[in-house]
Amino acid sequence: RSSKSNDSRMFTALGMTYEKLDKKQEAIKCYEKAIILKDKEGIALYRMAKLYDEMGDKDKAAVCFEQNLTKNVEGNIDGEAMIASCLYLSKYYKEKTMYDKAYNILMKLKDYEGSEKDEIHSLLKEINNLRESNKNLKSTSINANNNQENYYPSFNKNSYRDYYETESYQPYEYGQYNDYDYQTNWNMRPFALYSQSIENKRNLENLASS
Repeated sequence: RSSKSNDSRMFTALGMTYEKLDKKQEAIKCYEKAIILKDKEGIALYRMAKLYDEMGDKDKAAVCFEQNLTKNVEGNIDGEAMIASCLYLSKYYKEKTMYDKAYNILMKLKDYEGSEKDEIHSLLKEINNLRESNKNLKSTSINANNNQENYYPSFNKNSYRDYYETESYQPYEYGQYNDYDYQTNWNMRPFALYSQSIENKRNLENLASS
């Protein structure tokens, strides 16, 4: 076997040739082979990511761009590829409402002073605003749930247990109820009298404690 067939640079060059001929799938196969052979030039992942993006496969493009970013840790990625990868991924995750991840990726470029500086700072501000809005929305939702839980009166468990363990227990009709299985470690009978109004719940509380 020729040593050239094991040279990633040959497959990278062949992939670029296929790109010029608008044969994207063939180019991708060449770049995949170059990656397997350790991609000495360090551009196969980046070029493959751009091809997937052009083909409309955003998810595969994101995977390639993200893998491309990990190469930066090894110092094997050029400036253009890193900037393009960060910008693409921050927009990709913003669209998926994964604002924290989008923000953290773009923060890699916070000190960048090149031609994309204004775009980066503008996008950082936008994503950060979305992060804060999302946090406030979650906080409001949590408070609403807590308020809903506190809306219902507390039950005297011992009174309910004593009441349901007597033979005199009969289902109590208050209109439309939700089944509520009020089980505890001492095996209480199901509590199916969970009414829809505060007044009815107070009546039930009084009934069980009487």
